[in-house]
Amino acid sequence: MTRRSYDQFCGLARALDLVGERWTLLLVRDLSVGPQRYSDLLAGLPGIGSGLLAERLKQLEADGIVRKAHLPPPAAVSVYELTEEGHELALAMLPLAVWGARRIGDRDGRLFRADWLMLTLRSRFRPDRAEGVRDTYELHVDGEVVHVRVHDGRIEGQRGPAPAPADVTIRTDPETLLALGVGTLALDEVLGDRRLSVEGSDEALARCLAVLGS
Repeated sequence: MTRRSYDQFCGLARALDLVGERWTLLLVRDLSVGPQRYSDLLAGLPGIGSGLLAERLKQLEADGIVRKAHLPPPAAVSVYELTEEGHELALAMLPLAVWGARRIGDRDGRLFRADWLMLTLRSRFRPDRAEGVRDTYELHVDGEVVHVRVHDGRIEGQRGPAPAPADVTIRTDPETLLALGVGTLALDEVLGDRRLSVEGSDEALARCLAVLGS
């Protein structure tokens, strides 16, 4: 399938030439959380269809945004992951995700996965406050679990529980997590509120509040 171009000498137009097709940025969103198998991507994007997913991944590979990799044992499976260019794109998507989140309205039965809100939460990250911090924060949201690892000025999120006991564990609902991500709520404002519970030492919680911009 031939990809159409805006044929304009403009950075935004060129970006849309590359990633403006339906589902493309959502694939980048999902892979920004970590490498995934083809079947995981297909299951995580209801409605895309196997043929269209294969087409989008092939184009993202050709554009140097996604690559195939093979996880070592015990996983020993083939996955897709973002390249450096792909991670740059994921960072560029953060303001757009926050802009959309502020206009999302009520959930109204729409599909939800906790890792879909990782982009908005990541936008709160303050790397200057995370120098020397090596913590893991586990989030329980609407029955799902994700964890965030902060390591000396960097942050990365993964699906599932933390591999070791988390320094801070947060339990909340999607709406509260979204509000934290877009900055309409600060974490310290809802501590002890029924919408959010926190477990962890006072020191770890203080670091968490600092690096997530509260």
